[in-house]
Amino acid sequence: MWATITQAAGFDCKQAQTKTEQMICDPSWPFSFIKSRDDELDITYQWALMRVQDKQKLLKEQRYWLKNVRNACSDRQCLAQAYFKRLEELAAQVPTKKCYTLRPIVDSGKVLPIEPVCQVLEKNLNQFCDQPPMACGLKIAPEFRNRLSLPTWTPLDPEANRALIEEFIRAPWQDAPDGSDERRWQEERDEIEKAFSEKHIGFSEAQLDLYNLGKKGTAYRLDYGDCKINNAHFKDRQKWNKLIHPASVQIQHAPNVIRSLFQQYVLLQHSPFNEVLLFDGKIYDFAMGGKSNDNEGGPPADNWFVVNRRDQKTYPNDKIKKITLLMNNICRFNYQPTQGE
Repeated sequence: MWATITQAAGFDCKQAQTKTEQMICDPSWPFSFIKSRDDELDITYQWALMRVQDKQKLLKEQRYWLKNVRNACSDRQCLAQAYFKRLEELAAQVPTKKCYTLRPIVDSGKVLPIEPVCQVLEKNLNQFCDQPPMACGLKIAPEFRNRLSLPTWTPLDPEANRALIEEFIRAPWQDAPDGSDERRWQEERDEIEKAFSEKHIGFSEAQLDLYNLGKKGTAYRLDYGDCKINNAHFKDRQKWNKLIHPASVQIQHAPNVIRSLFQQYVLLQHSPFNEVLLFDGKIYDFAMGGKSNDNEGGPPADNWFVVNRRDQKTYPNDKIKKITLLMNNICRFNYQPTQGE
C-alpha cells in the first residue's frame, strides 16, 4: 500500500514517461545497472515502511527524495550516487543491533507481510545473543512458551529399528517409477551406518500434524548426531561468526502415513522436514546454517535462521490431484554475533 502511494521505485520500464525514468531504463547501460538499483530500492523502502514506527515521516522523506534528488539528476553518475546514498539511508532506518536480524521475504517484487510467527521468533531469538547460535537446538524464553513450543519426542532404540529407518528413508520416493527410493537409500546409507558405528544416531517418534491438515499421525525424527561435532567452534565465542553447519536431522510422517498422503495430495517437496516447532498449535519447519566466505580477511560467513511452512494450493484444472502441499519460506533471519561484554 505505502509503496503504491509514494511510487517509491521499482516501476515498469514499459510505463517510463519522465526523462529520469527513461534514463533509468536506458538499455545501453551495462546490466541495467540503475534499474537494478531502482528495484533494490523499492524492496528496501517497502521493508523500511514495515519496520519503522513513524511511517508518515518516511513517506514524506521518500517523496522529497524522488522529487528533489532523484528527479533532479541529469546524468548517469548523479543517478547512481543518488541511489547508493538513498539505499544507505533507508537501510539505516531499520534497527539492526541484534544477533538475529529479520530480513524481507520477496515475491514478484513485493515484500510479503511479516507473519506473527516471525515477529515472536525475532523477539525470542534475540533473548539468547549471549549464547551460541541455535543450529543444534532451539531455546525458548519463558515469556514466549505460551505460543512457541517444541514437540515432545519419545526415544526409540535405533538398533532395534534399523529396518524401519531404511523404510523411513525410502518411503517418500517409493511411488516414483524411476527407482528414486533405492537411489535415495544408497545416498543416505553410508551416513547412517557411520552414525550407527560412532553411536551418535538418534531415532524418536511423536504424534504430529506436520502438514497442518487437521489430523495428527505418527512422525519420526532421525538425528545423525553430528551437529555439535560439525560446529565445535561454538565453544569459542570469538568464532561464532564462522560458517554454521545445519543439523543433520530428518523429520517426516511414518511410511504408511506418507504413502496415504501421496494418494491424496501432490507433495512437490519429497524431502523431509528439518527441525520443527509449534506456533499457536501449527507446525513450522526451521533450520540454521550458512554459506562461507572464501576470501581471506573478508567479511564473516553468511549465516541464517530460516522458517518454512507447508501450505496447500489448489489447482482447479487438475482432474487427478487438485491439492498440492508446498513448502514456503516465511521467515529469514541473518545471524551475526553481537559483541560480548
